[in-house]
Amino acid sequence: KTGTSIHHISLSQISNYTLSIPPLITQKRIADVLSSFDKQIALNKQINQNLEALARQLYDYWFVQFDFPNEEGKPYKSSGGKMVYNPILKREIPEGWEVKEIQDICNVRRGASPRPIDNYMDESHLGMPWLKISDATGDKSPFVINIKEHIIEEGIAKSVEIDEGTLVVTNSATPGMPKFIQKHCCVHDGWLVLTGYKKEEKFYLFYAIEDMRTKLESMASGSIFKNLRTEYLQQYKILHPKGSIMQHFFDIVSSILNKSLLMSQQILSLTKQRDELLPLLMNGQVNFDL
Repeated sequence: KTGTSIHHISLSQISNYTLSIPPLITQKRIADVLSSFDKQIALNKQINQNLEALARQLYDYWFVQFDFPNEEGKPYKSSGGKMVYNPILKREIPEGWEVKEIQDICNVRRGASPRPIDNYMDESHLGMPWLKISDATGDKSPFVINIKEHIIEEGIAKSVEIDEGTLVVTNSATPGMPKFIQKHCCVHDGWLVLTGYKKEEKFYLFYAIEDMRTKLESMASGSIFKNLRTEYLQQYKILHPKGSIMQHFFDIVSSILNKSLLMSQQILSLTKQRDELLPLLMNGQVNFDL
């Protein structure tokens, strides 16, 4: 590369670069190996999409259309279940259900970033994983299982440390996006951390926040990056079902999303294996028979 302020590579440098091209039969062998990985990754992604769509559909059916199972196992609203007008939400909701602020269901606090950030980054990737928004964008999965950056031990006290399985919500750039974090890590200040909710409220809370994301985005402000103030999420009002409905929902959805998590972990593992295998195949370091 050349240049004083902005480094660049010239067209002639790229055009004249020498490559070692393996024989066609070797190229085909390499393609066959890599294609087997790609096919399995694509299959896992399709399974994941179906699983996640199923969980989402159940939430809509039970908590948007209010056709959760009644005491006889029949759809509540469609079977004539009693609905009452709620002046806060300005619509009818099932009798006995409440409206609560999110802060009445769980604790909401903002993540934190050690400053100046560059002084606390761990290039060896041996330190504490440090969750940033970029770890979650571009992936519709409810889970974040791969965290790219790490911070040194001195940065942990200046950030917010969370346990595996914690529910977090973006409050910057793309506000209102909920995710379950599958690593013990620290959290960048572009996230809000939710803790203290009951176990059976876990998945209901996730889908309720996902359902109100458009409204949360409209509440965010900022000229360059949109930011969602912590109190906006804390004070946001949502339905709170009564009785054992949320426990029933949790039991079903946890089974579905546990399978989805397993698929996501396999996708990450297969992608890593494929990417590590590629240069070995190209350099002839891996031998295989037809």
